[in-house]
Parts: sequence; structure tokens; C-alpha cells
Amino acid sequence: MNIYEKLQNCRVELQKMNLKKTGENKFAGFKYYELADFLPTVNELFLKHKLASNFSIIENEAILTIVNVEKPEEFLRFASPIAEANIKGCTPVQSLGGVHTYLKRYLYINALEIVENDLFDGKVGDMEVEKEKPMSDSQKEFLNTLSTEEKRQIIKKYGTTELTFKQASEVLKEYK
Repeated sequence: MNIYEKLQNCRVELQKMNLKKTGENKFAGFKYYELADFLPTVNELFLKHKLASNFSIIENEAILTIVNVEKPEEFLRFASPIAEANIKGCTPVQSLGGVHTYLKRYLYINALEIVENDLFDGKVGDMEVEKEKPMSDSQKEFLNTLSTEEKRQIIKKYGTTELTFKQASEVLKEYK
């Protein structure tokens, strides 16, 4: 079997598994696939179909290479340019790790044709979404007193440190 047949078999088998999305963007109100939702299954399918994958970053491009293990000269490359992310409350290395994780996830989603919701199409005609009230100055002051680990937990839960008033109120209850 050539690499196209093998990859297509993996795609079809993966679609039949009805994977669950565990990632949640509470601010924008949608769920998404995290690497842990599909990568272990993909690795098992690649093993079964004798494929191997490698994620790498070369200069300003992230690349996912899928190789036919039985014919290593057969390979497919999926690529994406790299964008910089400045995530508030994170060190530069943590932001870099976040960029790597997102790129890896998007390249696998592209290569395996994993279906995600069309975020922009779902918002057409609804682009003027009313913004929630931002957190107050006193809430910001309190958040600034939290430890780095506590801030990481907030980012993990809400996906940001720029919370709404309601979210900041929840955090205050949790940490006071």
C-alpha cells in the first residue's frame, strides 16, 4: 500500500471513533480537540498502518512529516508558518511552548482531516457580540498578588488572565 492509501485508512478509522473534545475556550464559548484527545489514537493507527510522523520547526515554519515505514522514500509534509504569541502571565519560554503545541495540533488536524467547528462561519451575521464587563481594578490588584502557579491554574481554566468581571469574581471566591 502506498502512503496515500495508508493515510486515508487512518483518516477513516479515526472518524469512526467519534473522538471527544476536552479543550474548552470558556471566553469564546466553544470546545476544541487537545492533542491528548487524538494523538494516542493516531499513534496506534500509524503503528497499525506502518506510518510514522515527525513534528519539527525549521526557521519560520512548522512541519509535520508522515512517512511510510515500509517505503521511507514515500512521505507527506504538512506545513504552517509560525506566528508569535505573547500570552499574558507566561514567560517567553511558556509562550513558545504554547505556539509549538498549537501548531502541532493544527498540523495533525489538517493531515488527518479531523473535523472542527468552523469558528468563523458559525459567527457570520453575529459578529457584533456584546462584550462582557471586564474585571474591576480591585479584582486586577488581587490577581496580581497571586503566585505564578495560581496564575497558571487560572490560564488553564479560562485560557487567559484577562478575565471578565464574572470570571474574576469566581477566582476571588476560590482564592480568598
